[in-house]
Amino acid sequence: MSRRKGETVSGDAAWEKCGMRMTSEDVAEMNRLREASRTRALTSQEETRLYILSQRNKLRTRVL
Repeated sequence: MSRRKGETVSGDAAWEKCGMRMTSEDVAEMNRLREASRTRALTSQEETRLYILSQRNKLRTRVL
């Protein structure tokens, strides 16, 4: 039999861990970076992070 590698997660934490739902912190960071891009030039690290968060936002499951 196989052994568990870590703790078992369920519910919203499981959705966030597998990337199907963004955490509140991720959404807040994405919004902050979008606002910052409107007022100033972003650093390359900020641009990369905004791109990653935007892609995660496109891929996540939406419940209608």
